[in-house]
Amino acid sequence: MRSTFLLSTVLASLVLATPAFAQDESEPGDEEAPKPKKKAKPAAAPAAAESSTAGGQTDHDRVVGRLGIGYLGNFQVPLGETGRPLPAHVLGMRYWFGPGMGLTAGLGFSSVSGSSTTGNVTTDSPAATAFAIKGGLPLALATSKHFAFVIEPQLAFGYAMQTETVPNQPSVDHTGQRFALGATAGAEIQFGFMGIPELSLVGSVGLAFDTAGGKTKRQSGENSFTASQLTTFSVANPWDIFKGSIAAIYYL
Repeated sequence: MRSTFLLSTVLASLVLATPAFAQDESEPGDEEAPKPKKKAKPAAAPAAAESSTAGGQTDHDRVVGRLGIGYLGNFQVPLGETGRPLPAHVLGMRYWFGPGMGLTAGLGFSSVSGSSTTGNVTTDSPAATAFAIKGGLPLALATSKHFAFVIEPQLAFGYAMQTETVPNQPSVDHTGQRFALGATAGAEIQFGFMGIPELSLVGSVGLAFDTAGGKTKRQSGENSFTASQLTTFSVANPWDIFKGSIAAIYYL
């Protein structure tokens, strides 16, 4: 009886061990193929900081379609028979319709007065007034990162006047005018390399036809002068069409 029980136990153990042994001895080809590992997606690159050259954009491209305001130079107007020049500092605007063409317009004004004292008597000097208007059509022929080469046909007109009054005597009137037509060639340099591409300086040289005249009218008669010239000009010449041809512009 005991031997029969032992034999039954051994047989049961062999039956239970057989599946496990078969599983251990299975051929390598029967094993489940390992799943391929998923490649990690690369981290998204941080958004590039905005710069004046994003996507190949130049400083000049950034100001197309934006209004620029600033100082456009000094236009001097002669006064009276002596041609004494009165400055009219021109403030104005520049607007680029597209990368290649824009518009410049400005207005200048000045009023000069003074007084003199002799003993206890103070005498006011007559005020002299001058104004000027300026217009141009800037054409950008070439641009780079912070630079635009600009040719600009320009015209300007100025007028000056002064009236001297002396007690018990007729007044004396002084007037003058100036007209200039020409073109400049130069550079508009923008300060994108300093982080402010909206700010630019414009320097130029050029050629102009310039005509000016003045007149002094008294009760006894009038004296006048006229002068015309065709000339090149640069920043160094104070009688240029636009004296100090350096302009500063800030684009809004």
